[in-house]
Amino acid sequence: MLEKYYNANPTNYVIGLDYVKTLLLEREYAKAEQVLAAIKILPFEGATAGHRYYRQTKLMLAQQAFSKRNYKVAHKKVEEARLWPLRLGVGEPYSTSKDERIEDYLEACIYKASGDNQKRMKLLTNLADSKADSVSINTVLQIAALKELNRDSEATLLAQKWKNYHKDSQTVEKVEPLLNAVLIEGKDVDMGFFMNLISDKGDERMF
Repeated sequence: MLEKYYNANPTNYVIGLDYVKTLLLEREYAKAEQVLAAIKILPFEGATAGHRYYRQTKLMLAQQAFSKRNYKVAHKKVEEARLWPLRLGVGEPYSTSKDERIEDYLEACIYKASGDNQKRMKLLTNLADSKADSVSINTVLQIAALKELNRDSEATLLAQKWKNYHKDSQTVEKVEPLLNAVLIEGKDVDMGFFMNLISDKGDERMF
């Protein structure tokens, strides 16, 4: 139904954003990307939905490409996720206000798979030293970066802080397998599982 309304009113960004949201819920990321490429949102206070959907779309496409070992496309989509197109109605914030831990970790995974350890280590260091919200689910990626850099005590402390904050929610139960894999087994974060987890939360703050 929304597709029909959008096709009849392609310049109506309100309908366009509702359509994109539906496409994201249905995991139609390529189609969502096409719609977002044509949307122009008038700037106004609080106009953040367009960029959130844009970033989510690009990151999900990056993860899909990475899972298929198409590292060139995966890298391109991660870089696009870092952008702030003006046509989406919101300006780019200061770097200190951004949380790009998903981009950094996913890009580090790409560099690991493609054999560029120098760039990977730089990203992991940036991620490990992030000052972003420590109670966000993205902190799991920061914990993984600390662990990979052999900063085990920092990783354990940050994980405990994160779990203590979320102890009365179902979030810990869902995320604990990822944390155990990182802290106990020394594994990388399963980004397919992680991306699906935050996508399924329905919490727009994740993106």
